[in-house]
Amino acid sequence: MTGLRNSTLTGIVRDLITSEVVRSTGKRESSKVGKKQELLEINPDLGWVVGAGVQERVMSLLYMNASGRVIDRDLLQFGRNPRLIPDLMKNRIDAWKTRNGPPPGRLLGVGIGMPGVIDTDRNLVLQSTYYQISDFPLGQMVSDVVEAPATLENDANCATLAESQLGSASSLDSFLLFVINVVERDQDYVVRSFGFSLFLEGRLFRGPHFAVGEINPPVDINHEPSDIITEEELIELAKPNGQLLASLEPFVMRIAATLADVVDLMDPQALILAGNLNLRNTKVIGAIETEINQRIVTIRDRYVRVRPTALMDQGICTGAALTSLEKALMDMCCC
Repeated sequence: MTGLRNSTLTGIVRDLITSEVVRSTGKRESSKVGKKQELLEINPDLGWVVGAGVQERVMSLLYMNASGRVIDRDLLQFGRNPRLIPDLMKNRIDAWKTRNGPPPGRLLGVGIGMPGVIDTDRNLVLQSTYYQISDFPLGQMVSDVVEAPATLENDANCATLAESQLGSASSLDSFLLFVINVVERDQDYVVRSFGFSLFLEGRLFRGPHFAVGEINPPVDINHEPSDIITEEELIELAKPNGQLLASLEPFVMRIAATLADVVDLMDPQALILAGNLNLRNTKVIGAIETEINQRIVTIRDRYVRVRPTALMDQGICTGAALTSLEKALMDMCCC
């Protein structure tokens, strides 16, 4: 896979074992004569990371060891002041360590996933409509307070990375993660915003301005009927074996029409539906899938699958933790 000689790889692996980045887990069973292959794993005691998913009212935290195993999860209430994020994270991590005891190793890093256009190279929030900030150095602010490297990423991109490794897209090379967010209004719920993230040929594609998939929330308060979802419909959408209510057909058509245009533009293998809508209803998802494939440009052997997210509200914090862990391990291996 790497194109490196066996002797070169052997030297690299020896260095990683010496530095305790990886460790042996035994020998591979084989009926062949000769030296048996040695099985290796990333050393879970090397350290741990924290992933934070910053959403409208809450911050979800996920604690993960160096081998990628989830240690614990946490949730705290959060307002609309992003300047509070560093201290909130520091206090919560300290309280967690006091309550559970510190895990083996050191804190390798923290990852933050949040809405907005994120410059991942400079750890800057270039623009966030919801938080009304621009050129905001959140990554450096968090790093200074928690005293560990911090990585900053768009929330949908975090969810995409998590789905690509651990979720509904683990077998895919190219897919779109489509985010549908709703907010409560009076007795009903309203589709507040759409957005998407693009995973292309095995890699997350952010664009030259880090703005792929960023769609400003609608400002028109006079919503179309397809934007409004009743509480009964919301519950039905969350049931895997729920019904396709006739009243949901305008919503299905709206989502399908939006996604068909994106599919024709990007040509993904599949679509992953995410966001706070909690869309699990297989009949609704099937109707969206059918409508999309009827609308898109006909190409022989093309049929785009639509799948629900496998990680639900844990996708953002999981992706943030994985991003932080990957950076920490790469920094170790490149030193």
